[in-house]
Amino acid sequence: MGVIHLASVGKRPGAVTSALSYFQHNKDNEAFSDVKGALIESVILFTSFEIFDGAVSVQECLNNQYGSINQTGLSWKNINVITAVKKFIETELIDIIPGKGGLSVCVVNPNDYNDCFKKIAEVVLYLSHQRVGKHIWANLTGGTNILNSALMEVAFLSGRIAKLYYTFLSDVEDYGNYLQPPSQDSTIFDWREIPFVKTNFDANYYKVLETLAEKKDWCEDLECLSKLKKMSTFNNLDLQDFRRRYLNRMDGREIVRNDYGHKNKISEYGLKILKHIQTPLFKSLLHWENTEEFTEQPSPFKVVWQKPKS
Repeated sequence: MGVIHLASVGKRPGAVTSALSYFQHNKDNEAFSDVKGALIESVILFTSFEIFDGAVSVQECLNNQYGSINQTGLSWKNINVITAVKKFIETELIDIIPGKGGLSVCVVNPNDYNDCFKKIAEVVLYLSHQRVGKHIWANLTGGTNILNSALMEVAFLSGRIAKLYYTFLSDVEDYGNYLQPPSQDSTIFDWREIPFVKTNFDANYYKVLETLAEKKDWCEDLECLSKLKKMSTFNNLDLQDFRRRYLNRMDGREIVRNDYGHKNKISEYGLKILKHIQTPLFKSLLHWENTEEFTEQPSPFKVVWQKPKS
């Protein structure tokens, strides 16, 4: 079982290719010791329709020798970003990618968080189904902050992405057009892993919101707590603890309170959050429901290049 790399990409293909090049030349890195199969099995890019379609292209990208700015002789101008990544894989990585490995693309609106989250979650659920069990890593170097935030949230909520990483580049203006690491000096280029653990989702927090949403009107603190005490997890809370642990933290965000602070009502934002966490997609990420709805569908990404099986 090899590694499937998820990567956001914008106008600079080097944000993706430099990391792939790093893996190729640093297979013995201790950080990769848990990989049983190919360090690069496949790559799935998340990008905009304009990038995918070629309406926005890269003016120039230079294929340099690993660890230096010396040219290999290959360079492309005004090229589709996806095509540049594909050409790099075909040229530099063809020998290490296993048969049927390759490059795929999932088109998103990189400035719409909900669209990014939905499509990334669908891809992760599709790949991590128990009958597939892919080893997934995510590259957060390229693309928009919104897209990378969605990648991180899916990773934190699901625990299905094994590594989050990015490549550090000291000067994008000088080195941003290179497809491989321009230096072996870590102050100029470096591969860096982001340590993380799966988020512990606080279901009780959102039970408070559900109780207020069901009321559909102002609700006294004590009335709300009395309703919640039907669940054992709230049995040992007194009114002051309830206010301190939940209501005070929600005040001004998920709930609104009257002038005296003893009556509460769910806010529009709170209703929006509830709607978000009650979707089948969100519940599947948290393992609250089975994932068949998302894993039995056609692939949520488009294969643009695949290595023939030898």
